[in-house]
Amino acid sequence: LMLVFIFLLQGELSGPLLGAVLTVIGFSAFGNHWKNSLPVMIGVVLATKVGLTSDISTFSLLLTAIFGTSLAPISGYYGPIVGVLAGIVHAALVTNITYLHGGLNLYNNGFSSGFVAAAMVPLLDEYQQIRRRRKND
Repeated sequence: LMLVFIFLLQGELSGPLLGAVLTVIGFSAFGNHWKNSLPVMIGVVLATKVGLTSDISTFSLLLTAIFGTSLAPISGYYGPIVGVLAGIVHAALVTNITYLHGGLNLYNNGFSSGFVAAAMVPLLDEYQQIRRRRKND
C-alpha cells in the first residue's frame, strides 16, 4: 500500500521514503494495516490539497502521510472518519511544529503524532462515555 501510495502521488522513492515504508512494515506486526492506515493517509492528503498545511512539496506530503500512520490505532478504534480527522490534524501540526523544537526535523512526525493522540484520545473517550450515558437514559 505504501509503495502504491508513493507512486500514485508521483513521488520518487528515496532513502527517507524507503525508511518510512520499512517502519510501517515493522509496525504492521502490531496491528497497523491498510484498513486503519488508509483513513489517516487520506486525511493528510486532504489537508494538504485544501491548504491547511504550509509545506506542500510531494516529498513532505509523502513523509507526513506515511509516518502519520502512527495514528492508525485511533482510526482502528474510533472509526475511519475519526482517522481522517486525525490525519488532517496531524498534517496541519507537523508543518507548524518545527518552531517548537528548534527545527530538528528528525522526530517531527512522531512528535506531532504524540500531540495529536494526546489531544484526541481523551476527547474521543469522553465523547463515547457521554453517548453511552445518553443511550442508557
